[in-house]
Amino acid sequence: MTAADRRDIHLVYALRTPEEAVGVDTLAAAAARNPRFSYRVVASARDGRLTAEGLIGSAPFPVGKADLWFCGPAGLKDGILAGLRAQGQSPRRVRFEHFEFA
Repeated sequence: MTAADRRDIHLVYALRTPEEAVGVDTLAAAAARNPRFSYRVVASARDGRLTAEGLIGSAPFPVGKADLWFCGPAGLKDGILAGLRAQGQSPRRVRFEHFEFA
């Protein structure tokens, strides 16, 4: 992202514990440089599992008017998307990187 970029980007970094987070200093520096970039670390052991409600509440813009780029297990993606639909906040587009934990 550059200062000339006009997209608002909100990154949700979901993991089990805060100690597993990698690169948080880089995310904080990027957020400090560009007011259009924000992030939230969601550690399920501390915050509970990431939900559609949590995503809607943390994003600084309407999720239903945004593109959603998702990397994570299919079950989490499916649950988030179902929750967003139920709240009338279906993203414009969804891009998904398929992977599963071994």
